[in-house]
Amino acid sequence: VYTMVPPPLYKDGVYGMNQTVINKVLPDLVRKINDENQLPHPPIDVFKAMGGSGLLHPDWSCDGCHPTDTGYSHIAVAVRDVLTAVLV
Repeated sequence: VYTMVPPPLYKDGVYGMNQTVINKVLPDLVRKINDENQLPHPPIDVFKAMGGSGLLHPDWSCDGCHPTDTGYSHIAVAVRDVLTAVLV
């Protein structure tokens, strides 16, 4: 079982989502749930791959929430890197 820290929310209020909850609460919560359930792998950090708390790549989101094709490619690389490391 793999968990993922979801990508950052670049625009507060988009689709009714709260940027503070998505960007500050959820990443730590996912890691805590992962640890408390003693899952065998750390969460895949899609949050960091998509720009993290610094919101470094707003152009990788088409609407402040959903990734663009470039954003999806960075998510894919993050997932691939974790899976490749485990399988090798």
